[in-house]
Amino acid sequence: MKKKILAAVVAMASVLSLVGCGEKNTSSTSEPAASNGSDTSTTATDLKDDDDTLSILTWSSNGDLAKMIKMFCADKGISEDKVKFVACGESGEQGREAIAQYLKGDGDADLIICDADWVRIYANDDTLTLPMSELGITKDQYPDSYAYTSEGASNKDGVLKAPTFQATPGAFVYRSDLAEQYLGVKTPAEMTEKIKDWDTFLETAKTVAEKSENKCALQCTEGGLWQVWQCSRTQPWVVDNKLQMDNAEDFMDYAKNLLDAKGLSTVGQWSDGWTPAMQDGTAMGEFLPTWALTGTEGSKLYEFGGTDYVGKFEVCDAPSKYFWGGSYIAAATKINTKKTAADFIKFYTQDYDSMKKYCETEGDFMNNKKVMDDVVAAKSHKNPILKDNQDQFAILNNHVSEIDLKPTEYDSKIKGYWNDAVQLYLGLKTDVSDWGSTKEDAINWFKDQIAKDYPDLEVE
Repeated sequence: MKKKILAAVVAMASVLSLVGCGEKNTSSTSEPAASNGSDTSTTATDLKDDDDTLSILTWSSNGDLAKMIKMFCADKGISEDKVKFVACGESGEQGREAIAQYLKGDGDADLIICDADWVRIYANDDTLTLPMSELGITKDQYPDSYAYTSEGASNKDGVLKAPTFQATPGAFVYRSDLAEQYLGVKTPAEMTEKIKDWDTFLETAKTVAEKSENKCALQCTEGGLWQVWQCSRTQPWVVDNKLQMDNAEDFMDYAKNLLDAKGLSTVGQWSDGWTPAMQDGTAMGEFLPTWALTGTEGSKLYEFGGTDYVGKFEVCDAPSKYFWGGSYIAAATKINTKKTAADFIKFYTQDYDSMKKYCETEGDFMNNKKVMDDVVAAKSHKNPILKDNQDQFAILNNHVSEIDLKPTEYDSKIKGYWNDAVQLYLGLKTDVSDWGSTKEDAINWFKDQIAKDYPDLEVE
């Protein structure tokens, strides 16, 4: 999965003192810092660099890294050759283990880009990451961030370990021409009404299937559908060392009903057929988050637009609020450029001006309420891929403050197994067919995988 990522570079001591002075707006959480994350915090003047290269560990498909380096270097007048991109795995999911393996070696490692699904693994492991307080960074420096991001940024004891520069609320992106053809919909507000809740979404899917003679499904992928549904969970996957199914089984039923109604296509998320399905009418819409909705090269929306479909997509509210993904910045325990690393983190997670500039130039949704409120209020953002250059921020900013899904260190593997189980039940996955394909078979297969990987968890 492509995840929005961040790169860093060396900065001058005078710049560090400016971004650390507290005069700029900040972007994480207003809750007080944990005692072991603030009382012993290092000040900016205590930080130093033991070498002149900042090494960033991340997965190789992090295409935004070059953009971040260029903006930072241009702003500070610093040479780009002072940043080392250390590729660990091809994707964010592969990065989870590849980064840990790299850290065991002798290679230089200063900062780590962690995916939202596994950031807690690194945050909870003091052999891998340092508290941000050792870089002079504390929770009280982030009064303008969105509350849900503080969960991923902190370890189980509430110590700040990995702030993030982006928030990742999601929306429903759809082909406006197909929506008008099959539903008579002409505006995003009208489309929102057609998918305002999950019952209405199903009924609208049936209408699209009927009007298109089963050629067009309202929703493209099961994976995208799950990203939204999971955020309506009332509890994390693991509570008190016990696996919690919560509304997961209900999702299996809903996805099956949607598939049977021809409202869900059989195209796989991240498969070669995903983009073509959104162009040839196989599907009308897809659930995508901020990083996939930018109008710049590399986003899924940009791919959907291609050369022939620019201006044929619009964005509206999803049936329920959700977020998907995110990139968190942790400091490796072997870090040897603390001063420039702190400068980098503050530049992209605290500095109002630089965060606003990145938002406006790259189309990313920043983890700063003031930045995003100001951008939306100015009505200055235009997305070149969307119809009439629609501003996706006006939609995404509606519910991001309401998001509340607490991550756990188990999420990455559990969510992966769960999607496999759902696809097994839907007949979209066959490589574990010896388990059978009933709902009960799929759930048993899922629980068996969790029990094998996490023998200490209670799995009923």
